[in-house]
Amino acid sequence: SLNVTAWAPFMLVSTTIAEKLSSGKTKQIARVGRGISLIFFGMFILGQGVTPIVAMPWVHVALVQSAGHPWLLASVALLATLVLQSSTAVMALAFTLFASNVISFADAMPIALGTNLGSSVPVFIASLGGRANARRLGTLLLLYKVIGTRAFIPLMAPVTYFISLLPIDDTILLAIGANAVSFFNMFLLMPFAGKLTQISQRWFLKGADVGIEPLHLDFSLVGFSDLALPMLRQEMERFALFLQEFLELLLTKPTDSLKLSAC
Repeated sequence: SLNVTAWAPFMLVSTTIAEKLSSGKTKQIARVGRGISLIFFGMFILGQGVTPIVAMPWVHVALVQSAGHPWLLASVALLATLVLQSSTAVMALAFTLFASNVISFADAMPIALGTNLGSSVPVFIASLGGRANARRLGTLLLLYKVIGTRAFIPLMAPVTYFISLLPIDDTILLAIGANAVSFFNMFLLMPFAGKLTQISQRWFLKGADVGIEPLHLDFSLVGFSDLALPMLRQEMERFALFLQEFLELLLTKPTDSLKLSAC
C-alpha cells in the first residue's frame, strides 16, 4: 500500500501553493488538504526522530517483548498519557511505531484504549480541588471513559480484524481504529446522558455551590443606585467628546497642540 507519510512534505508544499494561487471553493478544498497534509507531515517528522530511538537495542527489545501483550501496552499508554497529559502525543508515537513496522495493528489498538481512558484521569484529578460542578464533571467524564473502554474490550479483536481488511493505507487504518474507540464510547452512552446527569446531581452535595450565580458577581453592587449608571454614561460621553476634540487639535492644528503641550 502507499506510504502516505513519505509523501507528506510534497503534499504540504503542493496544497499550500494551491491555496495561495486559487480562490473560491478550490481555495477551501486546498485549505482542507493543507490541514490533512500538515498532520501527515507531523507524523513524518516524528518518524524521523523516533527511528534512531527505536534502533537502540534496549528499546527494540522492550517493544518486541511488549508486542502481543495488550494489557501491558494499554497500561503503558495509560501511564504515558498521564505523564504527558496528552493522548494525542501518545497516539502520534503509536502511529510512528506502527508506520515503522515496530508494532502491528493489533498491538496499536490497545494503545488507543489506554489513551482513551488516560485522557480522563488528568481532568478528574484537576476537578477534585474545584467546586461541586467541576467535581461532578470530572467524575462523570472518568466514569464515561471507564464504561466505554471496558465495553469495547470484548469487541477489540473483531473490530481490529474487520478494520484490517479495508484496502487503505496502514496509517489510516490506525486512525480509523483509534476513532472507532471514541465513537463507540460516545454512541454507547449517548442514550443515557440525561440519566447520568441526574445521577451526578446527587454527588458532592456537602459544600455544594449555592444557586447558579457566576463567581465574578460582587453582591455588594446589588444595591447600586439607579442614577449611577445614567450619570456614568453621561460622564463617559463627555470624556469621549473631549478626547475627540483633543485628537482633532493634534491632527489639524499642530502649532496649537505644541502650545497646549508647553502649557
